[in-house]
Amino acid sequence: MDNLLGTWSLISLLDIVDGEERPRPYQVKGRLFYHDDQVFVGLGYYKSSGYFTNFYSGTFKTLNNKVFHSVELSSHESRNGKVLERGFEIVDNNTLILTGLNPEGKKVKLIWSRDLVS
Repeated sequence: MDNLLGTWSLISLLDIVDGEERPRPYQVKGRLFYHDDQVFVGLGYYKSSGYFTNFYSGTFKTLNNKVFHSVELSSHESRNGKVLERGFEIVDNNTLILTGLNPEGKKVKLIWSRDLVS
């Protein structure tokens, strides 16, 4: 779990359709915070025909190559009180790759870069 701790910036969001990765046709940004007391906060927005903001927070735990987000508060009301399972991989200690389902039930891949503190 220690390698997940810290602040991450979203650098890419891909839809996975029929096993093929497809980038979103609009700008996406986000921040993900994992704290040592097993609390997480995720913030994001994308610009399409307007702006959409996504927020969720709660607690997390890891098991093997999966992270489980127990969502306490979310801008997607249907996710409140749910446990979201994400596959995760950390590359070179500075890149986090999360895979899972978006609120519409479609498979996505999110690539995050660790924010380094100077």
